[in-house]
Amino acid sequence: MNVWSELKRYGVNRENIRDLSAPSPDVLDYLDLVDSGDGKELRPDGVIESGNRPILYFVNESRLAKAPHPEANPLRALSRNVACRGERAYLAVVKPGVLEVTPVSLEDKKPNWRVFKADSPGAINFFTNLVHANVPDDDLGDPNLVFDEMLNLLETGADRIRRRIGKANTLSLIGRALFFRFLCDRQIVTDDDVPSICQTANTIHECFDNAGNTYRTSRWLDETFNGDFLPFDERPTREFFKGLNRSAVVYQNLSAIIRGDSPVGSDGYQHQFNWATFDFAHVPVGLLSQVYEAFSWKWDEEESGATSVHYTPRNIAKTIVDEVFDGLENAHKARVLDPACGAGVFLVLAFRRLYREHWRVSGERPHTKLIRKILQEQLCGFDISDSALRLAALSLYLTAIELDPKPVPPKRLRFEVLDDLTLFNHRKQDDPESGPVIGSLGDHVDRSFDGTFDLVISNPPWTRIRNDKELAGQLNNVSKRVVATFGKETANEYQNPDSVPDLPFLWRSTQWCKPGGRIAMALPARTLFKDGSISTFARETIFRFVKFTGIVNCSNVRKTNVWPEMDLPFMIAFASNVQPSPDDNFWFICPQADFSANGIGDLRIDPDASYVFPIQRVLDDSWILKTLAVGTSLDEEIISKISVAATKPLLDYWRRDLGLQCKKGYNVTKNPEKDASLLHELLDLGSPIGDESRFTVNPKAYAKFHRPLLERTRLVEGKDPLAVFRAPLFLLRKSLPIERSNGNSLTSFVDIAFNQSFYGYSAKGHPNSSLLVRYLNVFAHSQVWTYYVLCTSPSLGTERPVFLKSDFDSCPIVPIENLNPETIGRIENLAIRLESDDDSAFKEIDEVIAGVYGLNRRDVEVISDTLAVRNPHDELGKRGSAGVSRAEEDRFKKRLNKLLAPFADRIGVELFINTIGAGDSSSYRFLEIKDKSADLVGEHSVDASIAELATKTGASRIVQSETGRIVVGILNQYRYWTSSRARLLSADILREYFSAFEGVR
Repeated sequence: MNVWSELKRYGVNRENIRDLSAPSPDVLDYLDLVDSGDGKELRPDGVIESGNRPILYFVNESRLAKAPHPEANPLRALSRNVACRGERAYLAVVKPGVLEVTPVSLEDKKPNWRVFKADSPGAINFFTNLVHANVPDDDLGDPNLVFDEMLNLLETGADRIRRRIGKANTLSLIGRALFFRFLCDRQIVTDDDVPSICQTANTIHECFDNAGNTYRTSRWLDETFNGDFLPFDERPTREFFKGLNRSAVVYQNLSAIIRGDSPVGSDGYQHQFNWATFDFAHVPVGLLSQVYEAFSWKWDEEESGATSVHYTPRNIAKTIVDEVFDGLENAHKARVLDPACGAGVFLVLAFRRLYREHWRVSGERPHTKLIRKILQEQLCGFDISDSALRLAALSLYLTAIELDPKPVPPKRLRFEVLDDLTLFNHRKQDDPESGPVIGSLGDHVDRSFDGTFDLVISNPPWTRIRNDKELAGQLNNVSKRVVATFGKETANEYQNPDSVPDLPFLWRSTQWCKPGGRIAMALPARTLFKDGSISTFARETIFRFVKFTGIVNCSNVRKTNVWPEMDLPFMIAFASNVQPSPDDNFWFICPQADFSANGIGDLRIDPDASYVFPIQRVLDDSWILKTLAVGTSLDEEIISKISVAATKPLLDYWRRDLGLQCKKGYNVTKNPEKDASLLHELLDLGSPIGDESRFTVNPKAYAKFHRPLLERTRLVEGKDPLAVFRAPLFLLRKSLPIERSNGNSLTSFVDIAFNQSFYGYSAKGHPNSSLLVRYLNVFAHSQVWTYYVLCTSPSLGTERPVFLKSDFDSCPIVPIENLNPETIGRIENLAIRLESDDDSAFKEIDEVIAGVYGLNRRDVEVISDTLAVRNPHDELGKRGSAGVSRAEEDRFKKRLNKLLAPFADRIGVELFINTIGAGDSSSYRFLEIKDKSADLVGEHSVDASIAELATKTGASRIVQSETGRIVVGILNQYRYWTSSRARLLSADILREYFSAFEGVR
């Protein structure tokens, strides 16, 4: 049986398969599973990947019969070993014409094998469905199970020890126990080594049982590896360890790690689902690094919050490291810096990648001497947390041992002390012991680091510095000094927005990095979207002086398992360390929410959501990044069209041209100080006493304003301090209701005070004041307005269903005096209908406002589709991720046929669009486009090649053509089946594939 041919029948592309029969650079991540040839345990024949993520491990059935294994059930043991890697993966047994598949599991239970036959309908889509997590009734469970369970065990034990001996000593003791457990499971130390490690222990599992054994084992670790291995606060003498023996809890917890026990109640451990569940021979060091970093972060949340620590998930870190190394010349020689390294997740991954590059170049697997050279000369990490650096050192030690092809005897593995060689603590001696400080960005950091690194990779601190003006000023000065090297005038104007530390790290990285080197960082996405003069100038300055080569905007996948517990929109930025020219292009990639893939931590990069344009375009049209984040190139065209139709923003029109007032509403706080007595003559929109109207203010529904004090009154200077509250008023709700029928805004024809939940525009003094506020009310209830704000607002559709007053103020408005009498009449009539609670006005409102901006039927179609898949209240696009109904599919086919028909007529072809393949349950729906008069009899199935292409590219849409026939595969998610998407598809078919029908008659 040819295994590769068998797998091809299930949609597997040969390029996705990694052969695990022998060690090689390409299987570095799977060395623990490569066949050792000793026959002690069953190893997989290979693994099938998608996007560098393992999906399916497989075993050739013939191997199960050939060689006996010590395990009574070798497949169950293999499943546990693979599950220890912390991956959401499957295990398969390959048989002729049959594939038996089960999710890998840590639990010692009978596997739930599912049988797939190669000749069954939809077999060709099998692997594609696995990739997209589209497997009905699978029982993979929580994709973060290994991470969560290890973190829980670590926290439970550490918390008990910490209460007795303090944080620093706890980190070192726990780290030493974990390190020793790693050596045991990797067979680097065995019972044969016990006499040289701890003479008072009988087995390797007793080495941390008590004070004496722990003292002897720790001394052996120091002597064997280095004299500064996870140091204690004081010299680790016998008396030091005896002093810890006042409570049996300390050694009970350390012994549990070695023996594989788990806490029960508050006093003891028992053998159950516990440390023994995890075989450290198969737990990747990268996963351990992630656990350590999260442990450090969660263990001291106050300190982590103050220093704005966001631990980096392994999948995000791996994406960054893989991409920044890709295509790098002489990658094996690269020097790598992480200036905010935390527990070292980036350094660990860079270490592994450098090892792989050395292996590829030399053709020989690197040994101990070269491993030490990489660790000491090619890696560098800065931080301000001693505990984080201890964890980073531990991670790097473990990685060096994991990579070593000959890790025995242990005495060969001695390390140099990493402090001030590879890892640097840049908290100054006179700095406070905890909390944020200037750290790596300070003047005390040796300038000899400048210009010495080929790669700077990091997830720097993000959180705004509050209540520390001195530190905020230091961060600002760091940025200004670097910007000054590009342009002194720019530096004079530049200010660090919101006192955030991430941008100073980006600026300083341009100095640490060699000219022409590469910079890659996980950063908050606010840099892309936030407006305001300081933020806008900062963004423009960054794009002028930092040559971004690619930005992955991940704002659509926050609050998912792509980055667990991350609520903030974030991005991954890649840059070349040279100053760009305005014509330089960069890639802007916008992964859309994919609840199946995101649920298992996958970040699916769709070629159809990847855009390339000149840096100058961002400088000219700052809205383009937000527009493409929520829409497509069609939305880009419409926003441009709206901007051209109305040449001035609303605020300019309202204040400068018309001389009218507009402000946010008054603010109420617990401790107000401003006199509010002048407002007592007004009604109060915040004090309803009767039935409120949805679209206009009913004066009888509100009491008089009565508050004596406010935080902000919004009174204005001049003859009438209450001018902003004078009727007629247009009052825009700060938070959009789920349905516009509940009222996006109100008109008021009586003076009324409004609170911070509204933005108010007074037309008092204008000759057509009532018409003016009615115009704004109709505009604010149109899809055009909601759509424009969605596509341009820094917050709406990115963080929460709230927009800023500046979002409305910047909306392009067509002055009412530029409208023709007929349009004005219709607008006034529609406003009156709204004031009468007439819900039927919305369709005509959309039509009239679209006409005001010169939008056609196709533009309106795009607007409706975008709002359907990215409703402001559906922040992450759940509707867009939903599967496609048959009615929606039929509507798409009908629209596509209508778009293609005129072109088909010209060449004498009548097209027929048919659904082929597995149908509703498949990750992709496949459409076949053929000449209706052609012979349709025959096999209407999905070719293996197009199924393989779907798996290989991960694209939301794939197209394959042959004479007289085009097959299109579209991801089974609603956002890709709208009428607008049919329009995009028709354009691509006409441009690239329509020649398939030429000359068929």
